[in-house]
Amino acid sequence: MDMVAGQGAQDLTIDLARPEDLPAIVAMFAADSLGGHGDTSDPASLALYTAAFEAIAASPATDLLVARRDGRVVGTYQLIVTPSIAGRGAIRAILEGVQVAPDMRGQGIGAAW
Repeated sequence: MDMVAGQGAQDLTIDLARPEDLPAIVAMFAADSLGGHGDTSDPASLALYTAAFEAIAASPATDLLVARRDGRVVGTYQLIVTPSIAGRGAIRAILEGVQVAPDMRGQGIGAAW
């Protein structure tokens, strides 16, 4: 599912997260002091994040995506697709867990999604 983002996000590739991306993803959440949910890069919590990653990967209704620049994970979001009563049963897409690496903010990465 590789996509190349445009406007303000040159050289940005968005694709499905892989297991080896998990440390970078968790680090972005752990660095979020404003909207954080108690996330931590503590190795003792890795099993919890791994279980969540595996559940997301196994679900046909949700994907965990990453933005890469020069091979580095610089952003992430979770895409959830769900039916809705509103709109006569329209299918909805929800973006959740949107994060950009602290040193990459302000460069159009979040806007690329």
